[in-house]
Amino acid sequence: SSSSSFSFYSLPLLSSVDPAMRLADGNLPLLLRGQGLRPASSSFAKVRMINSQSKQVVTVEGKWREEEEAIEFLSPSMLPGAATIELALNGQQYVTSQLAVTYYLMPEVLDLVPDCCPSAGGELRVHLKNPHPHLLVRLRLPSKKELLLQIQQLEVSQDDPSRGSAVVKIPQVEEEGPVELAVSVDGSSFAAARNSVILFKPLQPSLPISSCSLAGGSTIAAVAPSIFPAAGWRVRVGAVEAPAKFRPSWGEVGACVTFETPAGGEAGVKEEEKKVEVAIAPDGKTWMACGQLTYFEPFTCTDLKPNKSGKEGASVNVTVAGSGFVESEHVFVKFQQDEAARVVRGEYVSDSAVSVTTPEVRKEEESEEPDGVAGDGAGRA
Repeated sequence: SSSSSFSFYSLPLLSSVDPAMRLADGNLPLLLRGQGLRPASSSFAKVRMINSQSKQVVTVEGKWREEEEAIEFLSPSMLPGAATIELALNGQQYVTSQLAVTYYLMPEVLDLVPDCCPSAGGELRVHLKNPHPHLLVRLRLPSKKELLLQIQQLEVSQDDPSRGSAVVKIPQVEEEGPVELAVSVDGSSFAAARNSVILFKPLQPSLPISSCSLAGGSTIAAVAPSIFPAAGWRVRVGAVEAPAKFRPSWGEVGACVTFETPAGGEAGVKEEEKKVEVAIAPDGKTWMACGQLTYFEPFTCTDLKPNKSGKEGASVNVTVAGSGFVESEHVFVKFQQDEAARVVRGEYVSDSAVSVTTPEVRKEEESEEPDGVAGDGAGRA
């Protein structure tokens, strides 16, 4: 003879699921807690997930974890949205609950604007793929210290809900340098941005060349010992604000930020004093004064003596004659033939003469002639 037993149990009451948010790609553990879960058999307990929006239904096994006093189950792959939970301790009779797991797609950082921030604190806009209202931003400072920040504002594109941007406020820190940024929804899975954010302190920039023609169009450099690359460099020349460009190297200047000077009238130059203030900002809003830029009247070049290079292309001293030359330590003369050009330093002699030593040329280049003179290292006549 044989005998068998049949057990009765009270229907369980579900009280919590942890965590309540999960990545949609699944295969991550969840813990289900409540009353009356202990009799669950690992071979019979079933958890059913129902996404009412997409009508997706997925059933997985649940196992009792004594140390957690909870049923553990692996989160299945689900479509984004909220999925309610049902539990059957015998694998057949399901009890419903108000519990739900919100499934989401992992956010991806597309861009950071600006890509730098003052160490004194500031604000960044993080452009995202798969934006989420519970977004967290992690900053890993140069010292490896980590800050976890909540976003202040989220905007989702009406044309494409998979795109959006979030504002995050950066607190004051005592460090400077590159900062690694990553985003998360649940605080455990993070997606790192491809580019770093630069924390910077006041740079104290200056202008190695501080004069230019009233006609504008000169390229001027601003330098600082700790100047750094940023996509949003801006310059303010008098009344004009314009984009500027970081250069890792620029002739004798080295690393710098360059900009094109506006015409004197646009910059607000006054007749009695042809000077304007110049400032630069790596993020387009944190302005740092560089000093004054002096405008001078456009000059003209009228003659060159002698007008031939030395024997077999050897260098020779020549004088460029003209009018309106300005005394400066930064006088340059450009020699150009077709597409080839060479820029060499000249020496101010008077307001009508500049002395310069021609560059050596090969025989095929002996027709090379000077194209112009610059009293500001950039503008030429």
